[in-house]
Amino acid sequence: MKKIILIVCLMVVAAISIKAQEEGVQDRQKTKNELFAAARKGDFTTVKYMLEKYPDMKNAKETGGWTLLHVAYNNRELVEYLIQNGADIKARSDGQWTPLHSQAYKGNLEAVELLLEHGADIEAITSFGHTPLLSSIRWDRIEVTKFLIDKGANVNPTTELGRTPLIISAIEGNPQLARLFLDSDADISLKDNNYKRTALHFAALYGQLDIIDALVKKGANVNERDAAGKTALDYANQYGHEKVAKLLKSSGAQGDIDPKHFGFSPYLKKALKEGEAYAWYMGHAGYAVKIKNHFLLFNYSHGSGAGLPEEPRLANGRIHLDEIADCRTIVFAGSPHHSHHHPEIFNKWQKIHKNITFVYSFEDKLGRNPRYFKDVEGPKYIYLPDREKKNIEGVKVETIPVVSAHGNKGSGFLVEVDGLMIFYGGKHLLRSESQKEAFRKPIDTLKERGIEIDLLILPGNFALGRIFPINLEGVDYAVKTLKPKAFLASGGDSTEFVLLEVAATLEKYKDHIKIFCPEHRGDMFILKN
Repeated sequence: MKKIILIVCLMVVAAISIKAQEEGVQDRQKTKNELFAAARKGDFTTVKYMLEKYPDMKNAKETGGWTLLHVAYNNRELVEYLIQNGADIKARSDGQWTPLHSQAYKGNLEAVELLLEHGADIEAITSFGHTPLLSSIRWDRIEVTKFLIDKGANVNPTTELGRTPLIISAIEGNPQLARLFLDSDADISLKDNNYKRTALHFAALYGQLDIIDALVKKGANVNERDAAGKTALDYANQYGHEKVAKLLKSSGAQGDIDPKHFGFSPYLKKALKEGEAYAWYMGHAGYAVKIKNHFLLFNYSHGSGAGLPEEPRLANGRIHLDEIADCRTIVFAGSPHHSHHHPEIFNKWQKIHKNITFVYSFEDKLGRNPRYFKDVEGPKYIYLPDREKKNIEGVKVETIPVVSAHGNKGSGFLVEVDGLMIFYGGKHLLRSESQKEAFRKPIDTLKERGIEIDLLILPGNFALGRIFPINLEGVDYAVKTLKPKAFLASGGDSTEFVLLEVAATLEKYKDHIKIFCPEHRGDMFILKN
């Protein structure tokens, strides 16, 4: 009996000990969460108080490998305190970002200054080849970029795609940054790894007139050819950049100016029958689809004002309201992400366009992330949460829950209109084996419901030239299961070369399914009976 009592007592003690350990772990995690939240807000008082109480947390890491120095807000007193109290300025995240990369990316000038003063490596490289300078050329924060250059940063580093800061400035459409690099003697002859294009090629592709002017004045070769044998003028012609084409021609470009794609698209005026469509790839996850009586715009990636081409047109994957003024337009946004909905811009559209409707799968409210949005009123919209159906101006719409590119919840749209059934999957992308069941679920459900898909639109890749091989299996499964009339792939802006792998994977279906893998935003697909 004594042995039994002893065993029971030991079991109770063990259980209490385990519970105490679990509670201790939970308490520590809660403390860490509070500490990181305070650092992100720049709350120096709270961070100092907590680190005095828990000094071993100065180099704690959260998911992704981020430390307090990585995430700290641009508060000089806070960053200086962290450094002086032993925070590791050389700490690496899972993607090999140092605190200097992170603070440069956020545009935190004071933090960047302090990190460099204390010996941070100005040429540290992430897993994808980014130096702090390359990390800084986002969100138009030129002050940090200029400071890094003044401190001796190499102005010609290359990413894993072989892209220099000058090339990225041309792709992003930032003339101020481009001029900064040109004034700092950036090499204008360097080419990326995949397309073998110079900054001039990319500036012409994206219709960046001011950047082209600056490059030409610096002596850029206007007749340089890329891997496809094309010049900057060829791309200006192909993607409807008339002013760019004329500037290149006047600067010595060989070849003719071809006006075929200049101006507004003639296809918007052409009559379509039931079941027919024109579709334009709008970059990122976006597509525009013109059918008999409607114009549909899915997850439009508008970009910043600086990044817009001189002449935005469907031919270059951009929206100009005058071009679609006569179209009954429905704009779909399946995510509150800044690349999918644009409150301020969409509000302006609604005031100008006489027949435009917005359909969101989420509730849009004030209090949005100020890094991406001005906190202003958005347009009036129809809220259609997952699995709900609605007839909108004769268009039958159903919101379909999907797996997003980041593995989180997202939304796609099933649209029946003008004799077509369209399944737009948004960012429904298979990233890992563990997601396979979740990825297949909406596909299987559509098949079980007996829905025959005409246009299936799914992402072929993620972004920045990286493709998940398992997503090729996912795309194949979707096409094999749903047997659409046509499959249209989306991908990341300027890295559509990875879609060649999608095209190769789906080659076996080409005799009975049309496969469309665009090379650049603005590329057009035609579905005819």
